[in-house]
Amino acid sequence: MKKLFLVALTALMGMHLVAQNVTVSKALFKQGDDMNWAKPEMDDASWSEIDITKQWDKQGFPQNTRAYGWYRIHVNIPKSVLSGADQQNALILNMPKADDVDECFLNGKLIGSTGRMRPTPFRKD
Repeated sequence: MKKLFLVALTALMGMHLVAQNVTVSKALFKQGDDMNWAKPEMDDASWSEIDITKQWDKQGFPQNTRAYGWYRIHVNIPKSVLSGADQQNALILNMPKADDVDECFLNGKLIGSTGRMRPTPFRKD
């Protein structure tokens, strides 16, 4: 068993994986919540540009601990990036931790989440 482990470890050490890192610091932003905003064809021309490394209330948007906000990032991945990759049909997204809860969509499909979203938006009674 030790010999098999050593062979496997040696093989793994010899592998060279090719990856392309892309860092994004700007996104389009809109306060509110509408599941139609997840659709790729949704028109976001009226959305504001925001620095995603900073809190939105520090950038002129009202601070509200019960507010929802959507960030949209448009990404085009050229075939030239994939041509030298070991996994040509794989994409890994490293997303920063959101405050409270989040859901991440790619081309309109939910691909990940943290925490649990409430079924309806908060109401002021």
